[in-house]
Amino acid sequence: MSLKLDFFNAPVYNCKDISTKIRPIGQNAKGILIICQNYKNTEIADFLKKILAAVNTDIDMDTAIIDIQVANEIAWSELTGSNKHEKVIFFGVNPADMGLHIKLARYQLLNWNGMKILFSDSLEQILVDKNKKGFLWRELQLMFG
Repeated sequence: MSLKLDFFNAPVYNCKDISTKIRPIGQNAKGILIICQNYKNTEIADFLKKILAAVNTDIDMDTAIIDIQVANEIAWSELTGSNKHEKVIFFGVNPADMGLHIKLARYQLLNWNGMKILFSDSLEQILVDKNKKGFLWRELQLMFG
């Protein structure tokens, strides 16, 4: 009887951790994680500040903001490993690219693993689209209600 040892020829996937390069902005006093793109843009930052103020959240004190250009720059497991986040909002970043493999529809609040998670369009898209603003507002009221 011969054994086929294909195990030794199997590809190995490198799960590199580059999240140590990314530092969240904010104090995160209320455990609110926001993952977005282009936060350094003043118009985008001001818009996000207004959104959070509408749900009685101080952007500097209550949240941790991660501004990334490519979602796979950071691993979901690293974000949640040492930090307890009660609420997570993705603005235009695909959660699956970060290693979060759960079914998420845009503008549909999900309670998962002790967190409220919301996936939406990018802040740039929401800023110019009244319908998307309405979808986001409805879900934020549920999330922060």
